[in-house]
Amino acid sequence: MTEQELMLATGVTDDHLIWMVNQLSGLDIGREKTIHILEAMAVVAKNSGSLDQIGSNQEVKAKIIAAVDAARVMGRNWTEEITSFVNVSKGAFSLKDIYHELHVIEKADKKIVRTTMSRLVLKDKIENIGNRDGIYRKVEDELEKIDYMNAPTDNVDLMLPLGLNKLVNLYPGNIVVIAGEKESGKTAFMLNTVMLNMHNHKINYFSSEMGDTELKIRLQEFYEYHEVPIESWAKNCNFYMRSRNFSNVTKPDQINIFDFMELNSSEEYVSAGQYIRDIWDKLNATGLAIIALQKDKGKDVARGGSPTMEKARLYVSLNHGEAKIIAGKNHAVRGINPRGMTKEYKVVSGCKFISNGDWAK
Repeated sequence: MTEQELMLATGVTDDHLIWMVNQLSGLDIGREKTIHILEAMAVVAKNSGSLDQIGSNQEVKAKIIAAVDAARVMGRNWTEEITSFVNVSKGAFSLKDIYHELHVIEKADKKIVRTTMSRLVLKDKIENIGNRDGIYRKVEDELEKIDYMNAPTDNVDLMLPLGLNKLVNLYPGNIVVIAGEKESGKTAFMLNTVMLNMHNHKINYFSSEMGDTELKIRLQEFYEYHEVPIESWAKNCNFYMRSRNFSNVTKPDQINIFDFMELNSSEEYVSAGQYIRDIWDKLNATGLAIIALQKDKGKDVARGGSPTMEKARLYVSLNHGEAKIIAGKNHAVRGINPRGMTKEYKVVSGCKFISNGDWAK
């Protein structure tokens, strides 16, 4: 009599069957095939006359199924695996996401996952969202205390085209949004910002459209109109090609200029506010971001709508020949709210801003 037959003959216990299941687990054959093989082994042993005490086929099958499911639970730490998945997740996720990520195929395993998720909900580790079952997000209850007593009160010494810095103060961690019509001077605004600040700040310029040749030609124009040698740009600003996932390359402690954040679909329009928030999340006590967005003619706000305004401490709309301050949260002059102020301008050779008059409502 083999060891397996001896175990079955002396009483088919769960421990015996789990041991046998574990011997088969290395074959990675799945739950149903494991059950089928164990049933076949029991039939062979019973037909040989060595398993008189094994009981009916139904009893054997019930024990085998229970043992297989028990062994699968023992073989995987579901709570640990699911908790690890939850900890690295961002935003909403579904049961299907977990099944896919953890390679959950069998019905019995899916039941274990659902039970584990219910326990995590009760422990306030995750929460259901929406009106559909099986959609969750991680409970983020960690708090970062605001240390206002030790916070610096100096604004960032940042010069902006059109004298915007005289109306609005910017502080570390702030977001500036420049929403402009096509060919309204967005890139000219961004490059002028670099020119005005590159000797005092570390600046990273992320361009979605200009290649090396076009950029060089644009910078050569600055020498003609501003007498800025092209070598000065290379020493003080890093230029990169980038059109999406800006938060992945945001430098937390430097000036980040994004020219521009492309939104090419209705789905991206809806996500625009989140894209900006992701950049904001990357900034620390010294960094700052200036983001250019496309807007439609006649609109004050960029494609993506009001969510693009949520994190902006300064939000400027550029029309052809007119700039308008849509939001300016930190007033540089007490008693003067710059919101709604406009100023006429024109751009010469894509590099020089010429203002006509002062900011006024």
